[in-house]
Amino acid sequence: MTPTNARRGGPTAIRATRSGQRGRETRRPLQTGRCVTPETSGGVSLMDPREISHLSIEEKKARFRQATITHRLLEQTHRKILQVVREPAGFTFVLAYGPTGVGKSKMIETVVRQLGEELRVPSTPAFLRPRPPAPTPVLVIEADQPDRSVFDRGDYYRTALTLMGEPTYQQRLHMDIHVRGKAAESNDLPELKAATKEAMPRHWVQVVMIDEAHQMLSGGSGANGATLQEQLEWLKSLSSTAQIIHILVGTYDLLNAGKLNGQIGRRCLPVHFSRYRLEREADCVEFQSALVSLLEQVPLRCDVETLVGSYWVYFYEGCIGAIGVLKDWLTRTVS
Repeated sequence: MTPTNARRGGPTAIRATRSGQRGRETRRPLQTGRCVTPETSGGVSLMDPREISHLSIEEKKARFRQATITHRLLEQTHRKILQVVREPAGFTFVLAYGPTGVGKSKMIETVVRQLGEELRVPSTPAFLRPRPPAPTPVLVIEADQPDRSVFDRGDYYRTALTLMGEPTYQQRLHMDIHVRGKAAESNDLPELKAATKEAMPRHWVQVVMIDEAHQMLSGGSGANGATLQEQLEWLKSLSSTAQIIHILVGTYDLLNAGKLNGQIGRRCLPVHFSRYRLEREADCVEFQSALVSLLEQVPLRCDVETLVGSYWVYFYEGCIGAIGVLKDWLTRTVS
């Protein structure tokens, strides 16, 4: 996308000094990121101001809330995760960690969209299997804060079975997975575990993404290394038997989880989704590029060249280089 002000020369990429003041100017116009809208499926759609001129104020605000952009750190994280899914090479799970507000939830959306297209399962002839289960190559589970000292694995099984469209599992009779009995007091439920492992191949599940994954790795006070190791060993075993890859997305609490022992460390790939740093010139340029892209989508009259050229450090200080926080800030301003 070439912004209007870039065609006039555009805002200049400026590197900030440690004191937060503007430093030298590099005489090259900023290149904006690509703008993606939810209406596209895996593609890129540029929002032209002429396309939204006829919309009402509320419709324009809704359009801006839904719009998102791609940028270098998002694309790097996206690319590393896709590489592991395409060729695991011994990895059974990915630890994607970073500070809050960098856009991890949006990253999950882009990865799921891409994997949904790449892992599309060919249709089975009706005469071979009249009613095949709906293929679900990617499951997305959000881990909740455990009510007890340890994450309840039964919640994982129930959510996975529900996403696969199997609210019951075969025993002597059909049991509702949401009914909690005495067996639910234990941390693992053999029946639910077996049902989940049996259902995943039938639904062609290949990837399970867990958002807020640091919640499921907490145990006791959070410093119980044995509990963390048991949780990761459980995921590793589930990945191996079901032939799937777990992608754990969360805060920096995930970082040390892959260092509990050599066996776990060999099976997991840490992926850092960081914020843009003020002391790095390339990061300053990329942050300004993302800021231009977002300001171009604001449904208000604003001088993008002046805002970026003279006040980009102010925007940076408000979000400390986290694009997700920057988008939330602009959304509140627009509203």
